[in-house]
Amino acid sequence: PKYLRCSFVMVSSGKELQGRLDLTAGSKFGGFSGAQKSSRERIPSNEKVADAGTPSTVATQRERYDRMQVKTFTRWWNTWLAHRHEKLNSLIEGVSPGVMPLILLEVLSEAESPFTCNRTPKLRFHQLENQQTFLREVAARGIRLVNIGAEDLVDGNRTLILGLTWTLILRYELQKFGADEKQLLQWVRARTVGYQGVFISNWRESFRDGLAFTAVLAHEDLMDYPPGDDPTERLQNAFEVAEKCLNVPQLLNPLDIAGVDVDGDGEDDELLQQDARLMDLGFDERSVITYVAKLRQAIRARQLTQREATGKHRAELLSRASELTSWLANQSYRFSQHLPASQCLEWIHQGKSAWEEEQRAHASILDELRALTDAISARLAKETAEAKLEAVEWEQKEPDEAGKALSHAPDPLPDVLGPLDEGWKVLQDTLARFNAAIEAALVPLRTFERLKRVATRAAVWLDGVRLILSDEKSLENTNEAVLLAALQEAERLKSEAGGMISLSSEMKSLEEKLADSDEFRLQAAALLAPLAEVGVPLAERAQRRCVLITEALEVVRAAKRERQFLEAQLFQMANFVADLEELAEYPLPFDTADNRALLIEDGSVLHTALTSTLSAESEGAGAEETLALRTRGVDLLRQWDALIGHV
Repeated sequence: PKYLRCSFVMVSSGKELQGRLDLTAGSKFGGFSGAQKSSRERIPSNEKVADAGTPSTVATQRERYDRMQVKTFTRWWNTWLAHRHEKLNSLIEGVSPGVMPLILLEVLSEAESPFTCNRTPKLRFHQLENQQTFLREVAARGIRLVNIGAEDLVDGNRTLILGLTWTLILRYELQKFGADEKQLLQWVRARTVGYQGVFISNWRESFRDGLAFTAVLAHEDLMDYPPGDDPTERLQNAFEVAEKCLNVPQLLNPLDIAGVDVDGDGEDDELLQQDARLMDLGFDERSVITYVAKLRQAIRARQLTQREATGKHRAELLSRASELTSWLANQSYRFSQHLPASQCLEWIHQGKSAWEEEQRAHASILDELRALTDAISARLAKETAEAKLEAVEWEQKEPDEAGKALSHAPDPLPDVLGPLDEGWKVLQDTLARFNAAIEAALVPLRTFERLKRVATRAAVWLDGVRLILSDEKSLENTNEAVLLAALQEAERLKSEAGGMISLSSEMKSLEEKLADSDEFRLQAAALLAPLAEVGVPLAERAQRRCVLITEALEVVRAAKRERQFLEAQLFQMANFVADLEELAEYPLPFDTADNRALLIEDGSVLHTALTSTLSAESEGAGAEETLALRTRGVDLLRQWDALIGHV
């Protein structure tokens, strides 16, 4: 057989390598389930191997194959052991005591209680007991292992440990989720359709350049596509994003996948890379399958979480849309009602600003719902497309629980924005009519408010005028200064009364404008009734007061002139009396008869005039002051008459 020729070429690589070849051939070492077919596909034919290079080169590539698988499987073990805060530094040495396999199986199978074992085995006997317990628990879970004994695991048979690990991976990473290698490859192919440069044909060539991993993550909107040109960098970026966003452990080394480090020395092996057949021989498909299985689980879990979140967002959207619809209906009804004119100003001064703030808040809510609707619609479109892919994937078999959920297309989102936009438009139209009605109602209201301000000013002025015009005592005052002040005030009132004529005309005009208003017509009439005399009647009263004050002032001034004349006569008469007294009591030699006669003659003339003045009646302002002067005048006349007799 072709396989036997291949084994002769590779026999020089040693017993352990021969064991691996026997594993592929189905010998006693190949008893772990599900491994034979994929292993046989993984080893190239004798022609390819014969042409690939020397046996040592082939052995190196086969060693690279094992080294890559050991690294990947070790990382896989550690991802599960981390749940119990355990870690393997070396897969082969760490499995040997039998403790770690039991802990791994506890985590994988979600055992209710820890398995009974020796946690610190120091003797080979204890290790064998642990491994026997492990194999017994594995068999109890329906996992078929052939030709793998406790001694093989304790002795650290790398081939069988790797095979055992692969069996567990198949069971708990693929079969547990209803998948196999073929379905897993189809899953990748379905999610990378349309991405330039990605061709998913097999597990060997299709994943080396990093485009497949990048496309899968780009399909989930986690990366941009296309990526850079360096395959190693593409792989590293994809693995880092998967770990950061999906919590997928980095089981693979980008250098191993890209094939740039063929011999494991950490350097690029350009000569070996030139022969793709050698690279195929050293490329471990199982490592890629393991990683892709973990990636699929994480993506499907993320999709389920997103579906749940989409459902919550959908419910939130519908709830908030219902609340906003109710608010729009209530506000439309509110503004369709007639608002009494008396409340219009209150609405303008207080209610309108509060309403505008409320309107802005609900407009923001509408914008939020619009953005939320777009986001949910995009998610539903994505989930619908994913459901189609899932449905195709599970056409030939019963889907697992995640497959049932993901293959069910989500219900389409009902039209949310249409009713909201229509309700908002209805509200705006209703609000426009409401504002027009407010403006119409404010015309008589503003007119009445203007009338109130004018009437208040007129009433205040009228109260002051009435107080002044009712003051009759000021007209009886004989003080010229007081009368002059009263005259000035009367002149001011006269001037203001003229201005009030135009104010009265304005009030009548405003009252006429309110004649058709049932609400303000009677109020305007009642407001203007006390102000009927404002205007011409009040101006006439002010004019009459000015005349009266002027007349009173003339009387005061005439009395003043009379007193001044009397005072002058009294002054002269007092001088004559003094001269006559002096002449009578102290005659001088030079006082001749002519001088005495002249004095008596002039004094008699003044006496006659003063007598005439005193005989006249004194009335009007200043009568008391005049009476005192008259009394003095009478005394002077009597003194004169008495002195005439002596002289």
